[in-house]
Amino acid sequence: MQIGKMKASLRILLCGVFLLGCNPAETGVSHRDILDDYKALNIRVGRVSHPLLVANHDICDQTIDDNGIRWHQLEDYPEDLQPVAQSYWDVSETRSIFYVLPGSEADKAGLKSGDRPSDSVLDEIGTETVCRYAVLVSYVDEINAYATGNEIIVTSGMLRSVENDKYLALILSHEMSHNVLGHVDNPDVIDIEDQADQAAIKLMARAGLDFEEAIESREQYQQSSANGGQLPVTEKDRIAKFKSYSQSTKSKQSKGEAVWP
Repeated sequence: MQIGKMKASLRILLCGVFLLGCNPAETGVSHRDILDDYKALNIRVGRVSHPLLVANHDICDQTIDDNGIRWHQLEDYPEDLQPVAQSYWDVSETRSIFYVLPGSEADKAGLKSGDRPSDSVLDEIGTETVCRYAVLVSYVDEINAYATGNEIIVTSGMLRSVENDKYLALILSHEMSHNVLGHVDNPDVIDIEDQADQAAIKLMARAGLDFEEAIESREQYQQSSANGGQLPVTEKDRIAKFKSYSQSTKSKQSKGEAVWP
């Protein structure tokens, strides 16, 4: 995937959501449907990326303590659509929980979407140290994911196209690798994509994720997308390299050796 230098926020990404759904009469899709879909995509990305951000925090340049709560408030939404968020999700000028990461400390504490926990309640919730890379959903049909240096952006088109979570983890690991390796500030590095592929396998291994199945899923996905099921030479070479990196990583794991760097 490509590397980009773009600052994204909930407000900016949500504009894309509402532009797609600004005329429900024409699309047959309501604003509520779009909001529900956007939330579901964010929860999926959060669930898949979280193990990577936790397991690899020691090699990230910046970290943050995360309790698993994702917040929102009225000002995060475009002004003309704030009434929709307010009436449907009871969003107000003070922050409330947008969603809670499954399995997070906040989830274990029983917090859920729409809650407005007090400071005393928040103080009692544990946290995990994670890489400070915001993983954001851009609501566009383009199939893409990219790194910005301190963020990872994945499009809704990519999320709809890639149904296998293990393959999605590989995609996110690849983009995370660009951030970890500092590629955004040094885009002229030789073999930049190959470096990110190799690092992605290591990041998945450190998180205990099934990188072998992820590679198989990528190969199946690319075959189904190719004309006649025949992979281009460049993709065949890339899959072969992925499998080589996989074997090397497995060998290190079997010997009890560190997989990073």
